[in-house]
Amino acid sequence: MKILIFLLYITFSFFSSNLSQNLHNAGQFPSNGVKIYTLNFADSNNGWAESYLGNVLNTSDGGNTWKECTEGIIEEEVRTWSADIFCAIFISTDEGNTWIEYSKKEQEHFCQVYFKDENTGWRVAEEFLASVTDTINSALKKGEHDSKAGVVFKCREYYTDKNEGWTLGWCYRNLVEN
Repeated sequence: MKILIFLLYITFSFFSSNLSQNLHNAGQFPSNGVKIYTLNFADSNNGWAESYLGNVLNTSDGGNTWKECTEGIIEEEVRTWSADIFCAIFISTDEGNTWIEYSKKEQEHFCQVYFKDENTGWRVAEEFLASVTDTINSALKKGEHDSKAGVVFKCREYYTDKNEGWTLGWCYRNLVEN
C-alpha cells in the first residue's frame, strides 16, 4: 500500500510540476494590464514613447536607446507604426511554481517602475522600451505581428520572501502600420 501511495504521489508531483512550467510560459498569460506606453515610430530609427503619466521619451537609433524627450513630438501623420503597450502582473504564493493574474487596482505601482524609477532614473524605462521595440520590430519583419499582439512577454520576477513573488510582463495591442 505504501508503494502505491508513493507511486501516486510521484505521478501527481510530475504532472503538477509540468502544469506549473506550462503556466509559467508567458504566452499563456492574459493581457488585461495597465496601459503604460504608446509607441510611435516615424521611420526605422526615429520614434517616441508616451506614458499614461505624461512622460515622453524618444529614440533615434531604432529603439536601442531612449532619452527623456526635451523637444516636440513628431507629428502623427509621419508615423510608420504605433502600438499601445500594456503591463501585466502575476502573483505566486508557492515559490514561483504557479502564477495567477493579479488584477487589483494597486498593480499600477508595479508598472510605474517602467516610467521613471527614483533609484535608476530612466535606465529601467530605457531597457524596457529597448526590449519592447526590438520584439515588435522583429515581429513586423517576420510578418508575425498579428499573432504576437496580446501575447504577454515576461520581463522580471521579484520575490518578497521565499514563497511570495511577482512577475511583470507586457503585451502590445492596437498596432497600426501606416
